[in-house]
Order: sequence, then C-alpha cells, then structure tokens
Amino acid sequence: MGTARIAGSDDCLQAAGENLAPLRTNVNFVRAAGRQALKIRTYERGVEAETLSCGSRAVAAVVIATLRGLVSPRAVTVHNRAGEPLTVRPHPDRPKRTHWVGGPVTNTFEGVLA
Repeated sequence: MGTARIAGSDDCLQAAGENLAPLRTNVNFVRAAGRQALKIRTYERGVEAETLSCGSRAVAAVVIATLRGLVSPRAVTVHNRAGEPLTVRPHPDRPKRTHWVGGPVTNTFEGVLA
C-alpha cells in the first residue's frame, strides 16, 4: 500500500460514472500492519486528492477493523501518509459507542471572524 498511487484516484472514480457516485465519494484504503496497528490512505472528495491524515477516518477504520477481527477492542495505532501516527482507543465507559483519537496537533491558521 505504501507504493500504491491514489493521487489520481479522482480520474478512476470519475470514470466509474455518475451511477456509482454522482456526488463523488471519499475512499479509504486500509490494511492491518501488526497486531494493533493499521495503515490508512484516504482520497477525499472536495480536496480531490489524498488527505495526509484524518481523525474521523482513522476512527472509522479502527471500528471496522475491530468488527472484522483484525484488531482487538483496545488502543490501535493508525499510520497515515503524514508520518505522524494517530492512536484510536475505545472510551472506557462506552467502548462500543465512543472512541478517542490522539496524535500531534499543529496550529495551521489563526484568524478573526468579523
């Protein structure tokens, strides 16, 4: 998956035709990468390119991987293209309904809404 080219996935998804996804779609490519680890790559509509890291997509990948038995229902490391892994773990009081995601945070913009 590390060498897979998805930067041009918009062409592939557009070529699939309007019957498949008339408003376009987001696509995640996920694979197991150890006992409690996943690798994820995400193509995002609107961006029309690969997204380097996305917390909600990491959580979705962990939930599905847990349901499929690829990982256990505890903390999972999700490796992304940004190179800064995210950690997704179930909430201790609501493990089947809520997950927490953690990772590095970078301030990329400051502004004032008028």
